[in-house]
Formats: sequence, C-alpha cells, structure tokens
Amino acid sequence: MLWKYENVAEVQRQYRREFQEDPPTRLTINRIKDKFETNGTFQDVHRQHFGRPRTSTSFTSQERVLESYRETSKNSVSREIVIIKSSVHRILRRCRWKSCIPTIAQAINEGDPD
Repeated sequence: MLWKYENVAEVQRQYRREFQEDPPTRLTINRIKDKFETNGTFQDVHRQHFGRPRTSTSFTSQERVLESYRETSKNSVSREIVIIKSSVHRILRRCRWKSCIPTIAQAINEGDPD
C-alpha cells in the first residue's frame, strides 16, 4: 500500500478501511517500506531456512550413514553413529536408498523338483 501513498497516516487509514481492524504501527510500516526499498521484497533475504537447523542430516553425517549402511541395518547404523533412527531414515530416503533387507522364504535343496 505504501507505494500508492507517501504518507504513513494515509496508509493506516486505507488499511483500516480495507481490513476493518487496527492498522500496523508507524514503526512497522516504515520497517516494511525500508525492507522493500532495500531488498525489493518483504521476505528476509539473508535467512534461507527457517527453524532449527538439521545438524544430524548434514553432508558429513550423510556420508557416514551411507558408508555404514552397506554392511549393517538401519538400527545398527543409528547406534553406531549415534544418530536417531528417523534421521538415518531421512538420509536414506533423500538418497533414494531402500531400507529393506531381502530374506529367503524357503531354502532350495538339491533334490527339489523344478
């Protein structure tokens, strides 16, 4: 709205008319205006990710999980590397590895008919 109106008070009046609620403060409107003028967007430019960073699924952890998973199961990998099982599963899923172990249902003997 600020690009239509130069006056902050006019922006507040228009906001009140449009949304039928209390408008943002002058300080908030000025901060939004400054952010838009410097960055060209209202979003935070310097922050690429939101929330807590995932340290257990970093590139080094991923290499260790994939190397260990070749020999052992998912539970053993999580115990060995000290990463929770869901993080091991997330790494395997991201790399498109299947987390299944093939088993033989019935043994084939020499004397069995074909």
